[in-house]
Amino acid sequence: MKTKLAKLSICSCGFPTLKTDIPLGAEYEIDPKRTKLMHWRCGGCKKWFQVLTVWASAVSGIGGYLPIGIFEYYTNQDAGFAE
Repeated sequence: MKTKLAKLSICSCGFPTLKTDIPLGAEYEIDPKRTKLMHWRCGGCKKWFQVLTVWASAVSGIGGYLPIGIFEYYTNQDAGFAE
């Protein structure tokens, strides 16, 4: 299913989860049936999170697991992460 990038960061420090040149609203293909609970470390403040991730791929076709809380599809749902 298609969705858009809705947030740049999952951390309270605001450090971006993805490259800073990826704009809000960028389209991604996600597979809500492919989720994983993972450990995620903020690149800014170095805090560790336990994060629910979803398989996502950009228009380029490159994919991987990303925090669900950054996608528009999930903004009205539980973001799935805790410090």
